[in-house]
Amino acid sequence: MDPRTQSALPPSSQATRSSTPSTRNSKIHLHPLSVREAIFMSFTLRRSLAFVARNSRSFSSLAAVSAPRTLAIPSVRPALQQQQALTEMAQVIANAARSYSVGVNREVDDNGAVVWDYDQVKKLTKGIDRGNILLVDVREVDEVQQGNIPTSINLSVKSLQEALSLSELQFQDKYGFEKPPKEQEIVFYCRSGKRSTAATAIAKAAGYKNLGNYTGSWLDWASKSQGRKSKHFIRSKKKEAQLLPVRLHVLRVMTAIHCDDYLLKYNYKMPGDNTERKDTEEKLETKIGADGDDGALTAVGAFGEIDIPRRTHSTPGVPESDRVLEGIYVGLAFDNEQDGLMKWGIHVTDPYGLVTQGEEEIDLKQFEDGERVRKAVGALLELSTKWSETRGYKILGICLGLPKDKYEEFSTRGENNPAMIAASEYWFSDLDATPYVIKLDSFEDLVDGAGEANRACVNYFTPSVPGNIPKVGVDEKHNEVEIDAAGKCHLLNLRHYKEITHPDYWKALCVSSDKVKERKLRIAFFSATPQGGGVALMRHAAIRLLKLLGVDAHWYVPKPRPAVFDITKRKFHNVLQGVVPDNEKSRLTDKDKKVWLDWNKDNFEVLWNEDDGPVAQSDLIIIDDPQLCGTIPMMKKKNPKARIIYRSHIEINNELVEKDGSHAQECWNFLYQFIQEADLFISHPVAGFIPPNVSKDSVLLIPASTDPLDGLNKPLSARMNGYYQTVFNRICVDQGSPRLGEGRPYFIQVARFDPSKGIPDCIDAYKQFRENLKEANFGAGKHSPEIQKMTPQLVICGHSSIDDPDGSIVFQQAVQQLEKKKYRDVAPDICVVRLSSSDQLLNALMRDSLAALQLSHREGFEIKVTEALAKGKPVICYKSGGLPLQIDDHKTGFVIERGDVASVAKAMTALVIKDSYLKGFEETILNDHYDLFRQEFYTPTAITHYLYLADKLCWKDEETFSKSGKGKRSLEKDEGVVLGDGSTLKMGARHCKEFWAEEYGLKFEEKGEKAAPTNSSRIAEADVRTADANKGLCEDKDGGEKKKEALF
Repeated sequence: MDPRTQSALPPSSQATRSSTPSTRNSKIHLHPLSVREAIFMSFTLRRSLAFVARNSRSFSSLAAVSAPRTLAIPSVRPALQQQQALTEMAQVIANAARSYSVGVNREVDDNGAVVWDYDQVKKLTKGIDRGNILLVDVREVDEVQQGNIPTSINLSVKSLQEALSLSELQFQDKYGFEKPPKEQEIVFYCRSGKRSTAATAIAKAAGYKNLGNYTGSWLDWASKSQGRKSKHFIRSKKKEAQLLPVRLHVLRVMTAIHCDDYLLKYNYKMPGDNTERKDTEEKLETKIGADGDDGALTAVGAFGEIDIPRRTHSTPGVPESDRVLEGIYVGLAFDNEQDGLMKWGIHVTDPYGLVTQGEEEIDLKQFEDGERVRKAVGALLELSTKWSETRGYKILGICLGLPKDKYEEFSTRGENNPAMIAASEYWFSDLDATPYVIKLDSFEDLVDGAGEANRACVNYFTPSVPGNIPKVGVDEKHNEVEIDAAGKCHLLNLRHYKEITHPDYWKALCVSSDKVKERKLRIAFFSATPQGGGVALMRHAAIRLLKLLGVDAHWYVPKPRPAVFDITKRKFHNVLQGVVPDNEKSRLTDKDKKVWLDWNKDNFEVLWNEDDGPVAQSDLIIIDDPQLCGTIPMMKKKNPKARIIYRSHIEINNELVEKDGSHAQECWNFLYQFIQEADLFISHPVAGFIPPNVSKDSVLLIPASTDPLDGLNKPLSARMNGYYQTVFNRICVDQGSPRLGEGRPYFIQVARFDPSKGIPDCIDAYKQFRENLKEANFGAGKHSPEIQKMTPQLVICGHSSIDDPDGSIVFQQAVQQLEKKKYRDVAPDICVVRLSSSDQLLNALMRDSLAALQLSHREGFEIKVTEALAKGKPVICYKSGGLPLQIDDHKTGFVIERGDVASVAKAMTALVIKDSYLKGFEETILNDHYDLFRQEFYTPTAITHYLYLADKLCWKDEETFSKSGKGKRSLEKDEGVVLGDGSTLKMGARHCKEFWAEEYGLKFEEKGEKAAPTNSSRIAEADVRTADANKGLCEDKDGGEKKKEALF
């Protein structure tokens, strides 16, 4: 896309797939064309469109192929007639012969206003002889968003007469800045001088006498003041004048194809209304740009220089708490420090266009060299924070652009890289901005470089959706997930992990990573989806930390296919968990098996089967869950030396798997023929999660993990908490759900809308809880509004995943449940909402809650329990899967028998009625004892497991592989696992930590306190209850029925 077109379109239209940077940064070379050739191109394109329309082909399909994003396309597109096209072309060519500036060489205009020239306005913007002069842009708001003259404010000529008739208070409320007094000197400008002349007449009639008129064009200003010529498109002024109409016309037609929302916004109508069409064309030309300038156009100023009015709201009847802060994207470009002065350019946009741009500098001469970086970062952060708060914006993303030489120099500094330090400060600051760092190969000036950084920043986001939602990129060649925008997004450094990790855990991480790096081992993860669900969250965090450690690690996903995900979710996952009945709908048919296996083969052959591909080049491969287990035999054949781990994250209901003729048994036996070729089986540390035909000697136990520093868990300021709460309420309104009341407490369950998550139980428990409050005379003696504000609400929310087709069904079931008569009294206080993939949104909701629920009937591990505890929130959960592993019953939460809704309601009631009871829980949860215990479930510990296994499993040399690696083994035989040195180790279904803690000589003791409950201590406690301590698993017997017990 031509940069002129790119800057003209809204940022949301500029977004492209992150996997194709060459497309983003490319420039279209427009070759010289004669007028006749241009007209021929025009006719050809129009006839092609007419042909498409006649054959009933939707324009949306055409746009889907070529447009950077899917747009709402009207079903009918008016085609312009050839004669009209000729007329328009001739008119554009005629207009192009003159300059955009139509200034008249005279001292006053027809209304007696003083005529200003370019040099006078330039002095005005620089503050030279500024005095009390006000510069006013009288174009429409949508035009101003594409750029204007620095230091100006906007009052459109259409609204000027009404604006000047308002009282000072009304004016301030509507426009956000003070009304100019009658003695104020005002200079008007527009695009061609016509509207500014009309504005002087309106202002004169309103009693203003001290008026000026810049009859030149803001485009002329941009060309002289800020523009830069494209390296690839330098021609003489005469040639530019000839090409301009051609480029404008072609771009206008292409805009008509791809940007229907844009045309609708500008009220583009069918031919016939010449006045309306002419006005629209004028706006189109303004949007597209002129004179061949590639650079960003001048805007409203910069952070420090210009006092941009604070965004104010005047929507009648809408309380301030319901208004979402406008999200903006900031681009910064830095210059090399000279004589102690550091300069940077700033370019700010919102989802609709330009907000401001300019240059800033900071004097660092008084600081020592070692202090300058820290001071510069602090000053920049303080300036950004103050600017966003005083003007009512939320900085969603910020991109730091560095000159090529400086970027390469900083890259050699490792953890002391100033750019990375600055980026992570934005992530952990009150701004909660997602930071990026890019290299700028060349730029004319700092504002131009900042504009390039800004466009890169916008490209990493989804501007139409509030709530900090960066795109997740996947490369084209191997479908490798590009974590943190392929390294350009820099959230944190190793020092941040070190600060929150126990020294013994940190030592284990460093020792194991050093061994892997020394051996130059390559690790590859394969899972079903890059976003949505717990596995994707863990893999994002894992790759991020592995990259910081310098480990060669990668993560790959398949090409999605909805028909396959329907099988893997409803006939693999749900059947193995036992959450669907055994009927024909849940039975795995031969056709299902073929569809799934063909999908596995297709992905392997197309994406991963190259000789230099991810399978052939990897030493350790981890397959997450059954979706891709069909590729294990193919991977073994492609790379016999690679060690393969099958990582099971789901609960496998052994009772059903062992039941002859059950769907679960049939499903597992089908999948196991592929899984058995793996070298190691990893399960959650829960008794009963290991299928009966998998030998315990081939099994290790590893719990799920969460990252304490990512968007789900990092600290948030009160302002950002409020921002995300407002975003949540906006989503509630959009989905027709009740909102959270201001200041009201609430219980929350965060989970996917899945049949196993116990969502109906949450609703029933809340209903019983409200009845308990009535019986306990909750709020006795208070008025009804006060009682309502004290009464907690219930929030049920969660992200979705592309491989989970059950989400919409379970969501609708919850909504229908609340519509029943029995829930009529409590339904207005229950928010049931599906959320987009905003981690900070879930963070804020969990952080502000009273307590968390996790009432899953079947569960793998559900790390949301640990995430709630890390925020000091007690958790009420069922005794399912790995949930009890994370809770100390009646100390950090409540572990309740599955389905006992009455006990859940009783626990909720106790937390509300007994205020000291809740505070006691919060104090206990956050003490050092339990903080150390939770480190078992954090990313550094999880990564240590895989690094340790990579070192132990991967072959030491070719000779060892030849002797020990070519024999076929099976997971079901009690032979143990062959290690990389040729020895055999019987894992015994023990926790992985036991092996590396013993090898590294670590004890994980707290200073001055007893040790936190480690795996071995939990197993010892279970030994009293007939546990098999050697295997780390136990089975309680109650009335002859086996029950699964979660143990370390």
